[in-house]
Amino acid sequence: MIFKKNICVQYLGGVLIPILCTLLNFALEPITGRATFLMMYLFGVFWVASRWGYGVSIVASLFSALLFDFYFTTPVFSLWMTNVEDLVALIIMISVGTITSNLLNQAKNAHIAKAKAENEALRNSLLSAISHDLRTPLTRIIGVATTLMENHDHIPNEEIQEFSHVIFDESQRMSELMNKILDMAKLSTGQISIYREWNTLEEIIGSALKRLEKELVTRPVNTKLSESLPLIWVDSVLLEQVVVNLIENAIKYTPSSSPIDIEANFSRQYLTITISDYGIGIPQSLENKIFDKFFRLEHETEPNGVGLGLSLCRSIIEMHGGIIQVKQVPHKGAVFVINLPIMQPPAMLLEETV
Repeated sequence: MIFKKNICVQYLGGVLIPILCTLLNFALEPITGRATFLMMYLFGVFWVASRWGYGVSIVASLFSALLFDFYFTTPVFSLWMTNVEDLVALIIMISVGTITSNLLNQAKNAHIAKAKAENEALRNSLLSAISHDLRTPLTRIIGVATTLMENHDHIPNEEIQEFSHVIFDESQRMSELMNKILDMAKLSTGQISIYREWNTLEEIIGSALKRLEKELVTRPVNTKLSESLPLIWVDSVLLEQVVVNLIENAIKYTPSSSPIDIEANFSRQYLTITISDYGIGIPQSLENKIFDKFFRLEHETEPNGVGLGLSLCRSIIEMHGGIIQVKQVPHKGAVFVINLPIMQPPAMLLEETV
């Protein structure tokens, strides 16, 4: 019932828009003359086609032709025509309106089809990622749990403790994977809001390194932060997650003893954060592609993620009005550069930090 009501409203609009165009033509006739009449009707038809589709636009096109014939061709107030020029103009208006409406309809259908295809591809990628990347930790958990249940009385305490660590680590990995998927879904639907406060970059980076302390035991982390870095107006939790994701990315793609460099400097407009490693780097052809959802490098063999970490980073940085890129730097691997806009903190806050 609601659907039929909406259709009736649309077709009523297809009639009312040409009437509105007629009134505008009458109002503008002393200024513009008859030259703009057809353009006004065509504009109305285009607007109807873009809003309500092909069928309604055909109604608008035909009704516009009738109104143009009745009010603006000779004899006036008649559907009969005596002027060949008016007849030709009328035929052109109907033809152009119909063709344009059809093209707009085809473009709209193509856009819908493309959106459906992208959604289907995204759905398939998500299912593939989940099934692939959760299978290994699940298999290990089930295998270890089965061993513990079936041979509990015969396993030394040291091995039981080792098995417990395996279950804990794999469960944690699954939790992180699911959290990234959920966070990406929330970001895509606008369900995550940013809560900005004035923060220091030193604290955010320090907190991120603390979270990854266990993973960084064998790695030297070189931090080089410019003196007198300005306060930044950011959501510290989300920005910390970006730093964590980028460091985890470096851990994943480089040898266990390879260093990671973290640098920060600033200009008048931007605070620049650079996180780089000494791995094989990112091919130049993939510098933009790696930020897409579920994208994973071809040489990635370990099921350590679903390809959402970098996509999350880009979404979070863009929510802050910033830009994240990956660049090629001589003698280094992947070099991620974040530019965040600098805002002027309140004078009172500056006095407190001095």
